[in-house]
Amino acid sequence: LTERPGWLRLRAAQAAGLADARGTLTQRTVGPRCISEAYLDASGMKPGDEAGLAAFQSGNARVGVRVDANGERFIVLHQNGRSFSRGEDGRPVFKNLDEDLAVIPLEGDGLWMRINYVFTPQEEGEEADTATFSWSTDGKEWTVADYKLLHAGLLHRLPERPVPLQHPRRGRHRGLRLVPPAGLLETKAA
Repeated sequence: LTERPGWLRLRAAQAAGLADARGTLTQRTVGPRCISEAYLDASGMKPGDEAGLAAFQSGNARVGVRVDANGERFIVLHQNGRSFSRGEDGRPVFKNLDEDLAVIPLEGDGLWMRINYVFTPQEEGEEADTATFSWSTDGKEWTVADYKLLHAGLLHRLPERPVPLQHPRRGRHRGLRLVPPAGLLETKAA
């Protein structure tokens, strides 16, 4: 806070992924809903740097800025985790994911990032246990990603078959499930 009064400065360090990143600040989310929002001044970022706002547990998704080898800055929406679907035989198929969902040139030096968490729907059309990502270059007009990260609660099931979940206080925690675009995965409530 002393280098630039009023600003928190995190230093870049080499990391294989979010779980290994040393300059990570975390805050627990609270229900029934909450919003995380931050402004990132990307003017000092160097080639290879990536910074942003993430929602994570056993999988993650994040929105932020990445600087490529040529020094160009990009807005990036990235997911990492596992997807679930059914094979032709009806058995679950798990696929590891580590992919960019959006890469858009960043115009300017900064990016506003927001994650909107809904645990218990309060309004019509909201989906329980989701995180929705958005970004803005001016803090006024927001682009909302056509993507949601789904927190697999106790009532979520794969089609036709329950997902085995362990109680969080008994050693294992509930995981995150990445929700692909509409139509690729169906879920049922118990």
